[in-house]
Order: sequence, then C-alpha cells, then structure tokens
Amino acid sequence: MQFEYADHRKALSQTIQTLGAIRILDYLLTLKEADPNRVGITGGSGGGSHTVLMTAIDERIKVSAPVVSVSSYMYGGCPCESGMPVFMCGGGTDNLELAAMAAPNPQLLVSDGGDWTDKMPEHDFPYLQKMYSWYGKKENVTNVHLPDEKHDFGINKRTAVYRFMAKNLNLNLAAIEKNGQIDESGITIEKMTDMYVFGDKGEKLPAHAVKGFANLEKVFAAAIK
Repeated sequence: MQFEYADHRKALSQTIQTLGAIRILDYLLTLKEADPNRVGITGGSGGGSHTVLMTAIDERIKVSAPVVSVSSYMYGGCPCESGMPVFMCGGGTDNLELAAMAAPNPQLLVSDGGDWTDKMPEHDFPYLQKMYSWYGKKENVTNVHLPDEKHDFGINKRTAVYRFMAKNLNLNLAAIEKNGQIDESGITIEKMTDMYVFGDKGEKLPAHAVKGFANLEKVFAAAIK
C-alpha cells in the first residue's frame, strides 16, 4: 500500500522487514495475554529465514522453528531473505551458522527432500548438534525430515511445529487434538482483506506514513546517522 511490489526485491527490504518484526513483537508484548517468557517464532521458506534472523538478534524469542528454509548451500531467492550484507559478514556466512545462534534455546528445523533443505539430516543438522553441545544442550535442537515431501508448510510440517511448540512453551496440545491427531477444523483462516486495517487501498494510512522507496531510503539514512 505504501510501496511498489518490486521494492520487495531491493536490498533494504530485509532490514525494514526485520525492523518491522521487532516493532510487532514490541506491540504484542504489551498485550495482557502475552507472556514475555514464552515467546516462540516460526515460518516457512522466507518466513523460515526470517525466523532464523529474528531469533539470532532478539533475545526475547525463546523458542524457534524455521521450516523448509535452513541450508548451508542456499539461502533464498529474494533480497528480503538473502540479505546481501548479512551473508557477507565475517568473511561469509549462511543460514546454518545463523541458526546456530539460537543455542542453547530449543529449536526445531523441519526439512524435506524436495528443496535445498534435503541435506539437513546428514550434513547440516550434525553441525547444529555440535554447536548446541558446546552449551551442554545437544538435545535442544531437533530435526524433523520429510524426505518424500516438497517445499511447503503442509500438515505434516505444521504438526511437527504444533507438537514442538506445545512441548517447549508449555501449551495445551489437547486443545487442537482429536483422537491423538492434530485437528485444524476449528481454525479460521482470515480473509486477506479483513487484515487491511488501513483500508483496501491504504486510504486510512496516517498522513505522515512513508510512501515510496526513495522516501524510505531518506528516512532510513537519517535514522542511522
């Protein structure tokens, strides 16, 4: 509503996206329903990359579950997740090393055989176990690998995340179980338009809202001086 779709593919998009997530977490933790000691994050694909990055930089996040994203040889096809400056740090890094920064907090990595997470069990996961073992918490990092599945956030992947979050955040898993299986029938997927709080075309945006990528660059440049 404030920017062109193509702006999503510019280098600054990851920085702004991450800052936005930090501010969203700031807001969520002001709600009376929120428990600041039980903050978890998950996401699939680019959302998984974002999960890794947020967990690495925000200590309020206690539990993380990046899905179909973490790999030592590939880190996304969009600047919003490939983070051109980020992956050049320290002579070069990758999402696997960033994922290790979650240690010793509980982390679940969900991988499959149909994308760049295919080498997780035999190559990438042992590295994470080694990093966690330095904290004496090797058991806190787990991997659910689905070799016959592809790049999505399907029911088997969601089930793994539900069970992981319930275990590590002390949640009542029975609330979404039926006969021992995850039952999503009571979950409502909201319409996208119901979440347009600033109007269908952004007509309710505040007068001072930043519009256009050029203006965003100016605001950001001034803020980091």
